Parts: sequence; structure tokens; C-alpha cells
Amino acid sequence: MIERGRAINESIVKERDPLQDHCGVVGAFSSGDFLFLNHGVTGLQKLETRGHDGAGVFAVSSKDDVVLDHKGMGRVHEVFPPDFMEDYRKTEASMWIMQTRWGTNGDVNLPDASIQPIVRKHEDTGETVVVAHNGEFETEDRNGPVSDSILFADRLARSTGESWEERITSVLTENPDADDAYSLVIGTPDGMFLARDPRGYRPLSYGSYWGDSGDLVWVAASETHALLKMGIGEFTEVLPGNLVHFEKNKKPAVTQFAEGKPKHCLFETVYIERVNSKVNVPRITPDEINKAMTNGEARWRSGEIMALEAPLTSADVDLVVGIPGTAISGAKGFAAALDLPYDQVIHDIDPEDRKRTFLMADLAKIYGEVISGLYFDVEDIRGKNIGLFDDSSVRGNVLSAIVNYLVEECGVANIHARILCPPIDNICTH
Repeated sequence: MIERGRAINESIVKERDPLQDHCGVVGAFSSGDFLFLNHGVTGLQKLETRGHDGAGVFAVSSKDDVVLDHKGMGRVHEVFPPDFMEDYRKTEASMWIMQTRWGTNGDVNLPDASIQPIVRKHEDTGETVVVAHNGEFETEDRNGPVSDSILFADRLARSTGESWEERITSVLTENPDADDAYSLVIGTPDGMFLARDPRGYRPLSYGSYWGDSGDLVWVAASETHALLKMGIGEFTEVLPGNLVHFEKNKKPAVTQFAEGKPKHCLFETVYIERVNSKVNVPRITPDEINKAMTNGEARWRSGEIMALEAPLTSADVDLVVGIPGTAISGAKGFAAALDLPYDQVIHDIDPEDRKRTFLMADLAKIYGEVISGLYFDVEDIRGKNIGLFDDSSVRGNVLSAIVNYLVEECGVANIHARILCPPIDNICTH
């Protein structure tokens, strides 16, 4: 490991309107009570690529008693430390709702306004409704002090209808022209609901396993990799515009609350989802996801396409390397297609615990975070010509930090940069 240190501009430069709508949600439901805390926390940890500002859990027993309500700022392992896990490891509930967060809009410094799940009482019935949200609802003041998630939960608390299915549907359809992008896990006395916006921008799938009591346990999560880690091997995708209702002693009921108009969020594929999760692309049937390629395979294919569009030869480079972690698969695909040597000479110091720099709104701190989170095999790259791959170049500062460091501190002779993601020159308009 080499010494790192660089004077950077300490002035605070914040994006006025940063990306704010990627979180990870987990839900579990069964007819009887079951242990799930360890499984759920494991799933949340696999969703931290989607956000790590805070996390929480809300659990209700089959007798409608709240048995666990806990949330806080920080990483999953900080919110659920070993002593907490030991204290609550035997907790049983029939419904579990969990989330790991990356700033849906609102004041991120106010835990009550930023950490989920969000719990409300219905104004007419007094019943409890719990919301875990991944995505973004259109609001008049996107950067206001109250988050869109809270505004949605408040609307549910005021909603009309004879059942919770009617109430949820009424809220989701009251503004059909809104540019909403969401996946939702909603807990009610009528059971657990999953919902996905008509365009399907945010992924959401579920599956089941047999619990110790002999009841089926239904588990939902933002990504299939988290489901795998929670013991689910066969997936059912919540299709765009669909609502899935889990009730005691019944099979999941699927209704369509809006016409599905599937679109593709490129950021999910490029660097939000984990490499082993099924790629989030438009599909027609809910079981197609089981045969879909993973994000790693999609990124590898991107590298192969890059090899056709912007090839390099052994005369150009001595080796190819991908910047950890989401550029690695694409760089390997590029190198394999052109029969170039690949060497992972850039490493994450702690890939499972490192904060992701694209989640930072404070741009002035990104350079230091990038360099402090990596180490370089200096003796293997000094004087070499390198084909350097990054997943994207949204801001340009992450790539420039690494390029400058490779040249000035590691003595790399030449760098041929390749970007796997197409150019992004405007905001996402849905």
C-alpha cells in the first residue's frame, strides 16, 4: 500500500438538486409469526449499494402487536450492531418491513424526516400503516424540508376507501400524470402490499420459503441478490403498475392499478444494482426475471460492445483495469474480447464497508474519499500504459482524481480511458 495525501479545495460545493431516489427495501410476511431479523439485516446489507444514510425495521405480530420499531442514521451495521442483534434475535413477527436509505428528498439531518419505515395512523379508522419507499414522488418543492416519502405516507393516512387496497390504489392513481418513480412495501392490518410505478424504474421482486412453523414466508426486496442471501431461489417480479397483496392463509393477489409503460433506468444497470442481481430491464411476465442476465453479465457485454466501438491493441496498452467496483465486469469483457491482459491493480481497501462516492452531495470531499478508499499496485504499473475503465462520467471528478493520482503519484506513462455508460447530458425526465 502506498502513502496517499493530496491538498484539495475544502470549499463546500453542493449540488443544488442531486440524485436522490435510490434506496433498498425489504418486506416479509406470513400467516404466523417467524424469526426474520438476521435474514432481513443480511438482505439490507446487500442493498447498501443503493444507499447507506440510515436504516430501520418495523415488525408486527400475528396478533397485531408491534414487537420491533427501530431505526437510525448510519450504515446497516451501525443501526443494527451486534448487541442489538443479540437482544432481538429471538423476536418473532408475522410482518417485517425494512429499509436502507439514500436521501429521498427532505432534510437528511432530521432522522424523523429521513429514516424509514414511516409509520402513520389512518385519520378515520385509527389503523396503523407502515411505508418503506424506494424512489421519488413528484412534489412541488423537491428540495424542501419534508420528504416525498413522508408526504406519501401522510396521503395514505388521509386516504378514502373501504379497504387498504382501495386506499393505496386511490393514492397511487390520484395524479396519473405525475413523474413518479417508486417501489413500495406497505404494511397494513389487511396484510402487506407491494407496488411499482407504471414505468418500472425501480426494481422489486419477491419469493417464498417454508418457515419453521410450516407456513410459507413471502419475502420481497429491491434486488434479487438480496433475496438470494435471504434464502429465496425463485423470483417473481412485481410488474410496472401492479399491486401485490399478501394476506394470511391466502396466495398473493395481483391487481393492476395503472397501465404498465415500462422504461429502462440506465443508472440501475450501470452502477446502482449489485453485480449478482438480475438486471432491471422491461419484462412482460413476472417470471421472466429468473432467466434474465445479471448486472455483471450486462456490464461484461457493455465491455464487449466498447471493444467494437473503441478498441485498443497491445501496442496501445500493457494492461486493462476497471475501477472498483462497477466498472470491473465491463473492463474484463473488453479485455477478453480483444485478448488483452487484465490486471486488477486498483483495489478497494474495504469493498463491503466503503461509502460510495456518487452518493455524496458534497463534491469537494469526493476527491479525498476516492483516493483514501483505494490502493494501487504501484510497482506493477509504474511506467506502464493502461486501459482504464470507469462505469460512467456523470460529474467527471471521480475519474479525474484517479487519473491524476495514477500519473503523478504512481508514475503511469499513458492512460487510455474508456467509459462504459453512454453520455449523460441532461436530467432524468422519466
